[in-house]
Amino acid sequence: ARRRVAPKQKFGFKKGSFTFSKPAAAPPAPKAPKGPEVKATAPTEAAAPGVRGERGAVLVLADDVGPQATLEDLEDCVVFVPRSLQTLRLVKSARCHVFAQAVAGPMYVIHCADCHVRVMPRQLRIHDTTNTTFHVESASGPIIEACSDVRFAPYAATWNGAAPEANFKIKKDAWKDVKDFKWLKREKNPNWDVLEASAFLAEVPAAAAA
Repeated sequence: ARRRVAPKQKFGFKKGSFTFSKPAAAPPAPKAPKGPEVKATAPTEAAAPGVRGERGAVLVLADDVGPQATLEDLEDCVVFVPRSLQTLRLVKSARCHVFAQAVAGPMYVIHCADCHVRVMPRQLRIHDTTNTTFHVESASGPIIEACSDVRFAPYAATWNGAAPEANFKIKKDAWKDVKDFKWLKREKNPNWDVLEASAFLAEVPAAAAA
């Protein structure tokens, strides 16, 4: 499998940016590495390309993965998607950070917990997910179903110092126009909330910063 120490593109934030740099030479891999392994992921199945079953890894979606990608059964991982996709799925994953660019179609998040997701999809659909934060810009408001304790904030990431370009029109403030199919009451919905600006995640996890 191909490996690299950092994404090809630099990732940062509009405020308090954080970037990556590639070292001049990588040391030989120890027999028992202390930190997470950085991998360029490859398709795992012809019908559903992506990456599955990783634990505590820093992952960069490989260029040979097609326009539809699935991230499944991941725990304690940091995933970078440094290019546009047609469809992105995050499934059955926990305690993961996903940093993605534009998605021309939908992004699906299904059966996830304790994650942080930054993405710019045409539509964001979230099912059976709990305690997860989304930084998002999209063409329409996020749709949630059977979720609890999910939070939303605007997308604020940069790649090589610039925001990703989407091939669809971003709707202003769509990130907080959340639709919950399981909540039909008039009072405030307890299943989701708007993330306060003071609580925005402002740095890449330490595991991915090396």
